[in-house]
Amino acid sequence: GSIGISFMTTYIARQAQRHQADLAAHATRFDQPFNALSRGIAAGLRHAGVAAADAAQRADAQVYRELVRQATTLAYIDVIAVMSVAAACALPLVLLLKANVPGKGTMGH
Repeated sequence: GSIGISFMTTYIARQAQRHQADLAAHATRFDQPFNALSRGIAAGLRHAGVAAADAAQRADAQVYRELVRQATTLAYIDVIAVMSVAAACALPLVLLLKANVPGKGTMGH
């Protein structure tokens, strides 16, 4: 129980960091989609009355927040994949269990 929970918690944190690093590699001023997204958000904020300098900063913060959200989502997908493989590996162990004969057993009290 607790060992599995701590393993998965650690795995989520590590995978989130790995995915964040992978995604952040594309979130630079040299990346056209990143620039377009950041400028679009900043333009929307300026249209809403935010000062230009603040709008640019807030836009970058929103993009970063979305990057972290997506990295975390990818980490949870990784955990689901690991748990699926573990369950698939454990499934054949069911065949090794003895059959239960009704009425022939002692109470475990």
